[in-house]
Amino acid sequence: MKIIICMKKTGFTLEELKSYLDIADTSNMYEHPELIAGMIQNKENLKNQMAQLQTVLDFIDQKLSEGSWLERKA
Repeated sequence: MKIIICMKKTGFTLEELKSYLDIADTSNMYEHPELIAGMIQNKENLKNQMAQLQTVLDFIDQKLSEGSWLERKA
């Protein structure tokens, strides 16, 4: 169950999830390089999303510390 929740939260479609679950109990994942490639691509997408969210958090922290939402003119 944990794998389903985790993969769904990371953006896998139900059809993609089915591909992984079909082999989960019967096979070594390394026998399916296409699924490994999909997982690696999904991981990279998540890392990019995290970086974008970190940029937003940094901006919010900066604005809170400045006490102003507007750019300060030099």
